[in-house]
Amino acid sequence: MRFAGAIEQDRLPQIYTAADALVLASSREGWANVLLEAMACGTPVVASAVWGTPEVVAVPEAGVLMPSLDAEGVRRALNGSFAALPRREDTRRYAEGFPGRRQPGPA
Repeated sequence: MRFAGAIEQDRLPQIYTAADALVLASSREGWANVLLEAMACGTPVVASAVWGTPEVVAVPEAGVLMPSLDAEGVRRALNGSFAALPRREDTRRYAEGFPGRRQPGPA
């Protein structure tokens, strides 16, 4: 496991695509765009179940929610995620069809 730290915005798709999962262990989160960005690259997420995050991580194809914000909660969520990783194309399809995402079509 490697924690990458801050990454330049233009490199994010490359990093998301190379990662097995994105971990977002926040204690407060409004609407975390990083979750949908990662999922749009086919990368499932492991995230804390705070604020708007459960709305985004609502199905197994999206990833898993941490049962708690302590080290044990992160460990359990990561183990659960890696025990049953969704197919990347299923994660990507979920993100592409996520409610609120603008769909192309006639103006």
